[in-house]
Amino acid sequence: MRFREDLVKIVGENNVLDDLEILKDYSKDHSFATPKMPELVVKPKKRPEIQKIIHLANRMDFKIIPVSSKGPRFHGDTIPTKDKTVILDLSNMKKIEWIQRKNRVCVVEPGVTFGELQEELKKQGLRIAQPLCPRSTKSVISAHWERVPNTLPKYHWDAADPLASTEVMLGSGDILWGGEVGFCGNDEKWQREQGFSHKVPFGVFSFNIRKVGSASQGTLCACTWASLRCELLPKREELYFAHSNNLSELTTYAHQLVYDRTVDDVFILNSLSLASLLRKDPKKIRELTNELLPWTLIYTVSGFSVLPEDMINYKKTVIKERNIPMLDSIPGTNANEIMTKVIRKPSEEPYWKIRVKGDMRDLFFLTSLKKSAFFVDLVEKLAIKTGFPMSDIGVYVQPCKQGIHAHVEFNLHLTPDDQTQENLIKNFVIDAVDQVISAGAYFSRPYDILTNKVFSNYQDVVPVLRKVKDLFDPKNVMNPGKLCFTERI
Repeated sequence: MRFREDLVKIVGENNVLDDLEILKDYSKDHSFATPKMPELVVKPKKRPEIQKIIHLANRMDFKIIPVSSKGPRFHGDTIPTKDKTVILDLSNMKKIEWIQRKNRVCVVEPGVTFGELQEELKKQGLRIAQPLCPRSTKSVISAHWERVPNTLPKYHWDAADPLASTEVMLGSGDILWGGEVGFCGNDEKWQREQGFSHKVPFGVFSFNIRKVGSASQGTLCACTWASLRCELLPKREELYFAHSNNLSELTTYAHQLVYDRTVDDVFILNSLSLASLLRKDPKKIRELTNELLPWTLIYTVSGFSVLPEDMINYKKTVIKERNIPMLDSIPGTNANEIMTKVIRKPSEEPYWKIRVKGDMRDLFFLTSLKKSAFFVDLVEKLAIKTGFPMSDIGVYVQPCKQGIHAHVEFNLHLTPDDQTQENLIKNFVIDAVDQVISAGAYFSRPYDILTNKVFSNYQDVVPVLRKVKDLFDPKNVMNPGKLCFTERI
C-alpha cells in the first residue's frame, strides 16, 4: 500500500490502523449497505493533519470517508463503496476550545460527544440542544451537521441549528470558513482576541457553507471545528405526560404547546419506543410496552434564573387553559424516571434503538405535525400488508423548527443476521418510500437504499449538486458513491 508510509509521516505509526478486526468494524453497520472493508483507518489529532491527508489523497488517488462518531452506526453513509478507501476517523479530536456564557456559544472539535459537552456546559449554567437520548459515542458536530432532529423545537429556527460558524476542509484540500468567521476576515484566533463570538451563521455575501455541506454525508468536505449556540440551563424544570390511543390527539397538543412557547423538550413516542428508552432487557421492554397506552406525549416546563417559580406557574396556567393533560406519572413510568434516563442524557449501553432484538433498520422523513398521524397510519397499513409485525415497530414523532414541520421515524426491529427478516424489511421500506413520497413526505436526509428513489424525484436539482461536488471535490476523493454522486462527474 504505497500511501501508508505517507500517512504514517503525517499522524504517526500508532494512528494508522490496519488491524483486520478494526477494519471489519468499519465495514458494516445497522443498514442495508453492502459490507466492504476500508484499506486503512487514520486518526489525526490536529486540524493541519487533516488537510495534509486530503492533499495526499488528491495526489495519490485514494478515497476518504470522514467519521467522527464511534459505533454503533446505522445509515450506511460511512461504509466504503470504492477500493483504496481510508476512514478519516476524527473521534480523537476532543477539544472543547471555549465556552462563552455571555453569548451562549461554545466551540468544539468533531470528536466531542454530547455527554462530554453537556458536563462542561453545566458548569457554566448552559445546555446544548441534542437528539433524543443519543448514543454515548455520538459526536455533537456529526449529529447537527447531519441535521439529526433535537428535542427543543422552541429554540430550533433553522434546519442546521444550533450550528453557527464552521471550519470545513473541502475535498480539494482548501479550507473554507462559514458564518461569522468567514465574513469577518483574519483567522478565528484573531477574531476571538477581538471579542467575536462566532455565533452568527451567515457568511460573506450571505454564503452559508453549513447549508451546502450539512447532510452531505462527507461527500463534499470534513467539518473540523464548529461553534454551536447554547441555551440556559433551567433553574427549575418539571416534566409532564399526555397519553392516548389516538396519535392525532397528541400531535394537536404538541402543536399547541410549541405554538404557545410554553415548553422546552417535547416529543411523542409509541409504547415500544418509550419502553426501549426505559428498559434494557428485551423481556422487560415487552412487559412495559403492554402496560403503556399506544402513544405518549412527553414535555418539559422550565423556569430560569429570574423568578423561575413564577415563570413555571404562568406556563402551566396557559397549558391548563388549553385543556392539555399534565400528568406527572403514567402506568409504567413517572416524570422522575424520564428526567433521570432521557432528558439531556446520552443512552446507556446498549443503545436504546437496538435493545428490542439486537438490530434495527429505520425509515424517517419530514411532514407537518398535523399529517404525522396520517403517515403513521399509512406505514402501519403497509407493514400489515407486507407481513411485518406491528409489535416490532417503534415510532418517534419530533416537532421541529418551532413546530413548522415534524420528523417522523420508524424503527424496524429485527434479529441480527436474520436474512429473511432483513429482506422483508428491505422490501417494505422500498414500497413505503414510494407511497409516502406520493403522499407528500419529504426526505431531507436520504441514506442507503433510499437515495436513488428520493433523488429520482428531484432530477432538476441533481446537476446543480454535481456542479457543487465538482467545485468542492474535483478529484472525487470524499466518500464517493453516496447521495447522487454515484458516478464520476
